[in-house]
Amino acid sequence: MEVDEFAGVEEEKLAHLKDSVTLNWIIIDPTLKRTGNLSTIKPVAVKKDWTSNETLVQYVTVLPGCGPDEMVKCRIQVVLGVGHGIGLKVKEVTLKVLNLVSCCLKGREFLVILRRAIMEENNIVRRVVVGEKERCQRRLEFRDIKRQRRELVRMAEDKRESDIVKNNIGILVSFCFSVYFLSLMLQ
Repeated sequence: MEVDEFAGVEEEKLAHLKDSVTLNWIIIDPTLKRTGNLSTIKPVAVKKDWTSNETLVQYVTVLPGCGPDEMVKCRIQVVLGVGHGIGLKVKEVTLKVLNLVSCCLKGREFLVILRRAIMEENNIVRRVVVGEKERCQRRLEFRDIKRQRRELVRMAEDKRESDIVKNNIGILVSFCFSVYFLSLMLQ
């Protein structure tokens, strides 16, 4: 078997996994007797880790953040390894909630977001998405918002830097004038 044929077979397996593997990550709040689903049901990305011979399946849901205009990304990653025989087995499952600057949320913020998802405060409705475009639409929206935020931060930093340069030039010019007028007064 040639290398190209082998790569094609792997791509077919990954595509099959992306179409057939589903996940429901249910969070239960026993005090309120409510549950919330945090997964996208179908994966948004499936890739092979060649170094460890594992398959990474990633589910992403975009949720409202703590503030009114914030959004966060709830990422669930499932690591599948080769099991006994031919099948795959689940080796690891992780849940991370990331803000717009890709920082992991922990503590109070994490709990507030999970509680809102459980209480369905923001009309978060889960459904099985059929098309690839539909599946990645919210993820792409999140990516666009993230890019816009980075652009705003960059513009604010550029403005701040230009203000600092202007202030330094003003200080230098005023110092030069002070020295000049002081030398005139001493003559």
